[in-house]
Amino acid sequence: MHILLIDDERADRTNVKRALSALGQDLTVTETESVAAALDAIQQHAQAVVFLDYQMPDIDGFEGLSELRASYPFLPIVMVTGYGSELLAVRAIQSGADDYIPKGSISTENLEHAITTATAKAHLRQTIFNQQQELEQFAHMLSHDLRAPLGRIRSFAELIIDDVDAGRLDQLPPLCNQLGNAAGDALELVAMLTGFLHSPDIAREPLHLQDLVEEAAAVVTSEQSNGNAIIDIGPISASIHSSRPLLLQIFQNLLGNGLKYNRDPEPRVEVRCEPTGSGYKLYFIDNGIGIDPADQAGIFEPFARLHGDAEFRGTGLGLAICRKNINRLGGSLAVSSRGEGGSCFTLWLPDVDASSI
Repeated sequence: MHILLIDDERADRTNVKRALSALGQDLTVTETESVAAALDAIQQHAQAVVFLDYQMPDIDGFEGLSELRASYPFLPIVMVTGYGSELLAVRAIQSGADDYIPKGSISTENLEHAITTATAKAHLRQTIFNQQQELEQFAHMLSHDLRAPLGRIRSFAELIIDDVDAGRLDQLPPLCNQLGNAAGDALELVAMLTGFLHSPDIAREPLHLQDLVEEAAAVVTSEQSNGNAIIDIGPISASIHSSRPLLLQIFQNLLGNGLKYNRDPEPRVEVRCEPTGSGYKLYFIDNGIGIDPADQAGIFEPFARLHGDAEFRGTGLGLAICRKNINRLGGSLAVSSRGEGGSCFTLWLPDVDASSI
């Protein structure tokens, strides 16, 4: 953990460092005597916990707090002052500090509590911000992408009414089928949005990756209209402690995309696995249409679509859900192009100590 001390008094900084040294943690401390210098230091240590002195020679402590918060809204900041006024404490919190500690109360225990509190509040602030961003994306999706299937539903319903009124009952079956397809598209989109926004608690359990990939493959192939699709798995001998629902969803999406975005008469996805020092890498290798390197960074963003519905229908949320879920599991997901065509998605899964489950 990195600690940034902003205080123009050397003796006060020394006192704080002495108390911090007794924490027994792997701490790195950077000292600055001004907020301006601190802003430069934070660029090198964006995850630091900041202890900000209330009385600074070049700037009022609350002005400094505002500058820090404006530049780094998710930075854990603790206000430190030589005064013990409760009014100052309230003002510090209202101005954006995550915690407050008087210099007369500097101790290892109080600093540890302040660090824990400030870090937790900063994490909560980041989480709320991310959720707000997701809700904005959700609102955009509702106002934009749902218009198409809902518009089709309305049009087909009007055509059905016209045909019934005119007695053209022979036209009803195809129109009803189209109406049902449009409703199905709308329901699929809502389901994908729900999956993207929903973050269930993670329950880890022992899993055999070969069994889980085979289960996902069975679901994917049952939904494929192309009977020539091939999914070549393993063998995979790895077992891991992770979330079965999240991994199953990730595997289904990666396998399904490999077969779906594919013009080969025999679409194929190969799944390979290799151990790493703290987990496993799974490779999902397909012979599909591939992804231009210029587009690879953006395909994990919500609602990203590289192709229109005329050839490849989709919501643009599948890979975003995969990235979100693997991040929640502490892993990573990347994509690369194959020289002979197609793509390779590399999924890194961390294992956890079974005793922690």
